Amino acid sequence: MYDEWIHAGYVNINKSIGRLGLQLGLRAENTTLKGNQLGNIEQADSSFTRSYFNVFPTFYATYQADSLGNHVWSFSFGRRIDRPFFQDLNPFISPLDKFTFYGGNPGLLPTYSNNYSITHSFKNTINTTISYAKTIDGINETLEIKDGIYYSRPGNISTNHTICVVNGSYS
Repeated sequence: MYDEWIHAGYVNINKSIGRLGLQLGLRAENTTLKGNQLGNIEQADSSFTRSYFNVFPTFYATYQADSLGNHVWSFSFGRRIDRPFFQDLNPFISPLDKFTFYGGNPGLLPTYSNNYSITHSFKNTINTTISYAKTIDGINETLEIKDGIYYSRPGNISTNHTICVVNGSYS
């Protein structure tokens, strides 16, 4: 049995001041997880409960640099969440092949990212974007070897920094 409840509220505000457009959003959420896996002769019952509260702000700003709108600058920021899949939380071990077993990790945390972006648009046809994202508690496979047998499980083992520059035109 696995149950997940997410209770969330969101507020969004828009404001224009001359050539400047602003938007601010805030989502608050409380997540509660309950998992229970019945056992058998070889594996005892397994259960877990977790609850966490998060706030996810977003911010957008655009600035029209000239009266014709030939040059428009924009900036955005957002905090995001990526929750683990149920099978990644299930602690029971199952064989992948004769040398490798897979088991979930009920202690997995969600992955969070903070995303920033700056864009310049020329005549709404040529857009250049520079973006940066920092992701923490990324979920990746871990391997443990016991008595010549490989045990694969997911773990919160990565922090990533991503920088991207995109230049494109649209017709």
